[in-house]
Amino acid sequence: MTNTLQVFRANPGVMIVTSLMILANLVFGFIAFIMTRSGVSLRPLIFFAGFFAMVVGPQALFHYSQTLGWIPKQDRWTLV
Repeated sequence: MTNTLQVFRANPGVMIVTSLMILANLVFGFIAFIMTRSGVSLRPLIFFAGFFAMVVGPQALFHYSQTLGWIPKQDRWTLV
């Protein structure tokens, strides 16, 4: 547990992306439960979840790869 907290403190991007994914799963699950109980199609929810995955997925991949050391960290990124 303390190792996870150290990783989150050293890499705030990982903490934010992980929090977004956990919160999104809870919200999507709750909305899917409500929609299923009322007999409505889940297509709009699947569309929104796919769009969310297209936006958050690459960000998560970038931050996790920096945390694992596959991409070097830089203090600031500059355009050349």
